[in-house]
Amino acid sequence: MTIGEALYEERQKLGLTQENMVKGIINKGHYSKIERGLENISIDTLFRIILKHHIDISDFFNKVKDNYYTFEDKKAEELKQKIMYAFNNNQREELRIYLNEILDLKEHQIFKYRTVIAIASLENNLADLSPSFKNKIVTKFSEHENWLENIGALQLFSDCMKIFTLEQLDYFLSQLLKHYQKHTYSESMQERIAIICNNYLCYCYKQKIAGSM
Repeated sequence: MTIGEALYEERQKLGLTQENMVKGIINKGHYSKIERGLENISIDTLFRIILKHHIDISDFFNKVKDNYYTFEDKKAEELKQKIMYAFNNNQREELRIYLNEILDLKEHQIFKYRTVIAIASLENNLADLSPSFKNKIVTKFSEHENWLENIGALQLFSDCMKIFTLEQLDYFLSQLLKHYQKHTYSESMQERIAIICNNYLCYCYKQKIAGSM
């Protein structure tokens, strides 16, 4: 679905005319062409329309994202759903099949690392992963200068804790908590930080170690 089609759908649900949809934001003629895909819309204008009518932002972008993904991005999203389902249903053979498909992707390196670690953890094979592979993950994480704000880096840290040393975990988690105590963030980001803290505690408990946090 294009942005124009999604806006049309939202407008129909709201029971608004095109004029009322964009009153005080842009002129009706320009908006009409946006709905029909004849003209583009700026990010500023799009957000003003969305916020004015209290449209759910996450729901809106879920409608349009597939239209703007590359073929590989779409493949990665499909595999994420399949991997999640297979994990929840303990389908180990399917997991290995999906892993091979993920490793064939040209990009999405963080997704590859997260999946390898998750499957190795499930099968208790973490010890079989080479030191060089583990170092690649730590290096990939460390290369993000602003990892405290980078969602991909935070996901990598959260899912791959088992290959970090306890000293590394304590250091990175202390930096994370100090950073997020100084600012107010969205509910989704707060949930992401809470998951990281929970994973840290679970890791310490299962390994029977006492971290400094």
